[in-house]
Amino acid sequence: MLRIGIAGTGGMGRSRANAFEAIEGVKVIGAFARTAEKAAGFGDSAFTDYAKMLDTVDAVSVCLPNVIHSEYALKALEAGKHVLVE
Repeated sequence: MLRIGIAGTGGMGRSRANAFEAIEGVKVIGAFARTAEKAAGFGDSAFTDYAKMLDTVDAVSVCLPNVIHSEYALKALEAGKHVLVE
């Protein structure tokens, strides 16, 4: 099973989470956001600490504002995770 974390909980984050959940063998573990309330409803976990989310997933979909894509993508790559950035 591929465990996915969603970084960002706006429209794109929700769209990606729904798409991943429809794929057999893929599980959305949770999402990262500035507040637990924003991260709730994505998988089983709401993360306000990005490093903690990285510790529990195999891959990350970066759905944050474009200006911070590289910061979060690089952190995930340095943690050895697969990364999707659009």
